[in-house]
Amino acid sequence: MKKVSFGALLIICSFLLITTFFSCSNPSDSGVSNTKTSVFDFRIKDETERSQANISRSLGGTKIYETSEPFLVDPNKPIQLTSDEQKSIFKLEALSETDSKKGIKVTLTPPSSPNAYITGINIWYIDGNENYSTKTYSNRLPGDIYYFPFVLPNKRVIIAIEAQFLNKGEFQARYAIDTKTGIGTIDDLPKDYDSEKSHIVINNLAASIKNVIPPDLNVHGLKRLQKHCAFQYTMGEPRYLNWIWIGANETLINTMDECYDLDFSNLHDTSRVGSYKYYFLYVAYKFEVEGYDNQQFFTPAVESKLVEISSIRP
Repeated sequence: MKKVSFGALLIICSFLLITTFFSCSNPSDSGVSNTKTSVFDFRIKDETERSQANISRSLGGTKIYETSEPFLVDPNKPIQLTSDEQKSIFKLEALSETDSKKGIKVTLTPPSSPNAYITGINIWYIDGNENYSTKTYSNRLPGDIYYFPFVLPNKRVIIAIEAQFLNKGEFQARYAIDTKTGIGTIDDLPKDYDSEKSHIVINNLAASIKNVIPPDLNVHGLKRLQKHCAFQYTMGEPRYLNWIWIGANETLINTMDECYDLDFSNLHDTSRVGSYKYYFLYVAYKFEVEGYDNQQFFTPAVESKLVEISSIRP
């Protein structure tokens, strides 16, 4: 899913089950060109590998290894919870070296409010430039316990969590917590990175991804890398003001070249075009992590420019 601000809409998609994987990353891959466009590096790196390794946030001198109180709650979401529910819905704990998993443990306590059944959970790492970075998405898990390993150890981090409710409402909040362990993070993306729309080049009903380095499946237990491509119609900019989600596909990456090519011909639906004038793509890499069952992980997403619907074949 894309990096979003608290006032933005979120796109929630269904995902296909994929059973095999191949490694697909290299800084010199053909998908990365020598242009002035920013290169988005989606590889997970530990502190010694990162371009910005000295990440730390000054949010107080006392270490916070456990918290259930958000420091910021999105006021624009339709689900209204009481103050007590906001302070108890999620409990975050820093995992130690003796734990079998790394990073942050998140425990959900569903609210008792009527019609407040939670169907899905999103957990994001907020990078040093305030971007929504790597995330995990899960349906409700047994015991309502989730794990987020993509943080650096011994750092103060910001985690955003969203609960999706059956009646289509959402609760989203940010939490500050100090870590003890962590697999690593991707490099900080440029501030407001999602305003860059030149990383997807479209030709009819096919496209290619440029200046993006995909996750590396050779390290950190990553497996089953896929391209997730979502397709939307819109009336124009701002694109999420009058828009409609048409569909998404997920493609297993079998060879290095497949990291960058996209085919969305099966998503264009002429019966739903109506008065919509443009379409755009939303692309992220999806993967799994060994030892973190039933959770799907995603890189940040890149979006295409708006393209006139009249330019694609019927």
